[in-house]
Amino acid sequence: MKKSVLFLVVFVLFAVGIYADDNSERGALSLSAGYTYTGNPELHGGHINLGIDFLQRDRFYLQNNFLFRAGGFSYAGVENTVLTLSEKIIFGRFEDELAIYIYIEGGAGFYTNSQNGFSSDTFVYTFGYGGGFEFGSGDFGGIYVEAGYIGQKMITDFPLSGVVVQTGWKIYF
Repeated sequence: MKKSVLFLVVFVLFAVGIYADDNSERGALSLSAGYTYTGNPELHGGHINLGIDFLQRDRFYLQNNFLFRAGGFSYAGVENTVLTLSEKIIFGRFEDELAIYIYIEGGAGFYTNSQNGFSSDTFVYTFGYGGGFEFGSGDFGGIYVEAGYIGQKMITDFPLSGVVVQTGWKIYF
């Protein structure tokens, strides 16, 4: 498993490095929102993301994102809601209408369910990594799709982890 993940990361970095066109610019701030899906247990929700470019050199960029994610899932007959605020670091390569990137994220939040509400210990910490791509122009925004792994650990030893897929609309300022 570790070799497969390492191969995937090296492949994505290689692909990011060779894909380039030096004729376009984009804004240093981005705002995005969309749909979030996690596979274990099956969670459906949404997210809002504010991105700030730290570095834009030629076609490479390094971006810091603040990501608010919310979702709901059912586990063992109990309905749960998870809310997290994460920081996400993105390293990518962009062209006029296409960008590809990899990311790593970490954050914290809380959860509630139909049995306990907010009365018990509800702290959650989260970490993840993955990659994605976006299509669209800097003027009107564009659609993005990203996939990766997310692990969320709740203090009461209730894990939420697995594949995460996020898609939505992103605009640049």
